[in-house]
Amino acid sequence: VAGDADRAESAARAYAAAGATALVSFGTAAGLDPTMKPGDAFVASEVWTGAGVIACAPFPGASGRIAGVREPVATAEAKAALAAASGAQTVDMETAGVAAAAQATGLPLYVFRAISDGPNDSVPACALAGMRPDGTTATWPVIAGLLRSPQDLPALIRLGRGYAAALQTLSGLGRRLLDLRGRFGGAAGG
Repeated sequence: VAGDADRAESAARAYAAAGATALVSFGTAAGLDPTMKPGDAFVASEVWTGAGVIACAPFPGASGRIAGVREPVATAEAKAALAAASGAQTVDMETAGVAAAAQATGLPLYVFRAISDGPNDSVPACALAGMRPDGTTATWPVIAGLLRSPQDLPALIRLGRGYAAALQTLSGLGRRLLDLRGRFGGAAGG
């Protein structure tokens, strides 16, 4: 359900209906805080949705607020504006949906994210063109975008490296969370 708050909410509600005892938002996020860099781990204590703030269940190391948005925040200027408006340190496009499901079902919410791009990193248009609603990448739109704007190649490479660093962080975090799986007993999310 990557990149889609509505799909994340539907999936989280389905898990809740199937007996989940907690909902988890696990994946990548963009950093809004100037100290954040690709590969950093982030555990949220609350979610800003634009309509309000939803508290996460207490978790050791929870470090602040994540902004849940419905559209990509692709430029350094947009990230700075969102940080000022929301007070968030990170942003993603799934957590708002999982948070809404947690609030509606009364289940505890946990948010674990890894930073894929920093606050000063702009996402090139070719990368946005390749985003599919399911979180996968459509290769041809990216290639076509690079042919139109070859100057975007360094930013695309930087984004790819940041994403790889985030995935490595998530892999380690996932292993640690599996050790705690009894605490989550059937948790799910996007």
